[in-house]
Amino acid sequence: MAVESADDLAAFFSADEFGVTATWSPATEFPSSVDGILTLEFVEIAEGERAGVESRKPVFTCATADVPGNAHGAGLTVDGTAYTVAGIEPSTDGAVTRLILTKAA
Repeated sequence: MAVESADDLAAFFSADEFGVTATWSPATEFPSSVDGILTLEFVEIAEGERAGVESRKPVFTCATADVPGNAHGAGLTVDGTAYTVAGIEPSTDGAVTRLILTKAA
């Protein structure tokens, strides 16, 4: 199924379908609910001399419109586990964003 509209994205990421509901907590805004898909994926974690080093990290994929602004350092709580956004990977069309997460201290 092709994703052609915001309604298609909402249905895909819905907790009633494939996703989970998380609490989005950016530093400059009030917390809000956001639906998305949480996975554990291999991602590059090092730059410079250590470029190419990979590790498994939690990744939350959601509609870009649901996570406005600069998300680096924002909080995201999923199923009682608190995470901090360490990386942002928007899709080429800008409709979907992958948030690379680390467990909050």
